[in-house]
Amino acid sequence: MLIDRYLLAETWRRLGIALAVVLASLVLERILRLFDIVSLHGGPVTMVWEMALYLVPHYLGLALPAGFFLSVFLQVTRLGDDNEFDALLSCGISPARFAVPFVASALVLVAISVALFGYAQPYGRYAYRAVYYLATNVPWGARVPEYAFSTIGKNTVVTADRVTDFGNTLEKVFVHQWRDGREIITTAARGELDFDAGRSRFGLRLYDGVQAFVGAGGQTSFNHFDTLEMDRSFAATLPEFRPRGNDVREYSLDELLDGATTPTPPLPRSEILAELHGRLVRAMSLVFLPFLAIPMALAAKRQRRGIGIVFGAVVLLVFHYVLQTLEGLADSGRLPVLTLWGATAIFAAFSLSLFWRAQRRPGENPLDRVFSLMEDVAIAVRILIRRSKGVRP
Repeated sequence: MLIDRYLLAETWRRLGIALAVVLASLVLERILRLFDIVSLHGGPVTMVWEMALYLVPHYLGLALPAGFFLSVFLQVTRLGDDNEFDALLSCGISPARFAVPFVASALVLVAISVALFGYAQPYGRYAYRAVYYLATNVPWGARVPEYAFSTIGKNTVVTADRVTDFGNTLEKVFVHQWRDGREIITTAARGELDFDAGRSRFGLRLYDGVQAFVGAGGQTSFNHFDTLEMDRSFAATLPEFRPRGNDVREYSLDELLDGATTPTPPLPRSEILAELHGRLVRAMSLVFLPFLAIPMALAAKRQRRGIGIVFGAVVLLVFHYVLQTLEGLADSGRLPVLTLWGATAIFAAFSLSLFWRAQRRPGENPLDRVFSLMEDVAIAVRILIRRSKGVRP
């Protein structure tokens, strides 16, 4: 139907905007902290962007339920504000039929969430930890300081007049080396600390310079170059990062299933089962978000839209932290993993009961009284705040 395509297009457009805003706020906050960590250890700035990229699946998993709820909520409230929902009801389209495109979107998001929770997050988490290990353990202190001679190894001294980009870009570079009984003096207009693919070693790349070779007998030769790769590593080789799988959250969905069924699991079975069921219930809970968002949106008139969003956010936060607590208890073996599905069943029953009431009596929403009470409380609080400041209401 045309109305289905319209609702799908508008919902996914709003979902894209909501995810972009939430992801930007979450990732930017983490980027600021990563800048502090990397700069403290003297690592390259590129590591910040690399770690931020690996964190995207984690933050996307956090933002997806909230973004989907918000997109459905805003779409339905807009239809209510424009009286389009009443027109659909008068045409014989029930709330259940109206919810079909939203539920279809939820099923698509369930599949995306399974891939996200089951594969993208575990591999992204391990990659983030590997780069973080390099950023905090490689002896980045070997970087070149400004206006100071830095001894690299036994036979190399380096200095530069200007150092930028957290010590990775150099200007007016001077390098003094002893090699095979010869003295080598190199000057260059600029230089860069260049990292290898594993980021465990790095060397110096110089541009637009002159290299002087002084032999044991005083013979001197010169070499002008546009680009010169120094053949000395400026950092000691770092032991490789541990293999993936030290933490149960680094396991993919297939590995969790294998660990749950094998007689000798690599980690305690309670940890594997808690992680496996925790990922599954979080993905499956997306199915019930339209049944929660639609009655809330119908109860939230134009002046109550903010109250509806706050109420929905509280419900989602409570559900998230309940799952987190139950998963921790199941992880330690103090509760069976079925309690996670029990909490999800309660959330589903709450959402479906609200939707059923809204469908059975579209004009009598069970949340109307709740939102009216919240609105009265908000008005009373504003009056008290104004009176405390000496302002008349």
